[in-house]
Amino acid sequence: FLVRHETKNVHYRFVVQSDKKWILINNEGSPDGETIAQGQIPDLKVGAGESNKVKLVFQGDHGWFFLNDVLISELDLSARMNSGEIFIATGIFRKAQKSGEITNYSEFRIWSLP
Repeated sequence: FLVRHETKNVHYRFVVQSDKKWILINNEGSPDGETIAQGQIPDLKVGAGESNKVKLVFQGDHGWFFLNDVLISELDLSARMNSGEIFIATGIFRKAQKSGEITNYSEFRIWSLP
């Protein structure tokens, strides 16, 4: 997910990887960026036909990452407080790409918080 996107490589990148890891990166112009937080997701479903429900909440300088309705981590978002666009992307890390594979998503929704 690219969140609080301003322009090319200026945003947060929140990545869920098939090796059951997640990472939050603050990109300030460089495609590499600075890792803000990362962790393991032991219950991530990665088998053929399996799916996961990913929920990200970004509110001010705080955030929350849920997977399948379970809180995985609280997030410190104080490094980037701007508003911006939101995107879904795959193949963020070239070395992790698998030729011929696809990542499906459905029911992508965005809500405004009070």
